[in-house]
Amino acid sequence: MPQFNREPLAAEAERRAVAYRYLGEDLGGRPSDPALLTDGTPDYGKMAVDPRLLDALGKVVTAAATRRVVLLCSEGDPAECHRGRLLGRVLVNRFSVNVVHITADGPRSQLDLRPGQTTLF
Repeated sequence: MPQFNREPLAAEAERRAVAYRYLGEDLGGRPSDPALLTDGTPDYGKMAVDPRLLDALGKVVTAAATRRVVLLCSEGDPAECHRGRLLGRVLVNRFSVNVVHITADGPRSQLDLRPGQTTLF
């Protein structure tokens, strides 16, 4: 999905007068910090309490108080990516945010992705 790479996405957002801010270093699904990996794989439990991620999500929540905010990734199914398995869970559990994922089948609540499995803490 090359259209979701940072440069083309930023250019398209600018063309449409949409503010765009890249936060992949703090909110991406593949952390560069080896302390956030287990056996070379992203550890969502560790990532969910990482101060950088929590600070970045706090900024997202603050921005969402005054304008519409969208978090993007190229994975189509939020139940299968960090957007749903990590960011959505932290936003619901720690920040008490109502998270809605836009999917090809229509909107899906974070709470409907995996009922009974929304808590990381």
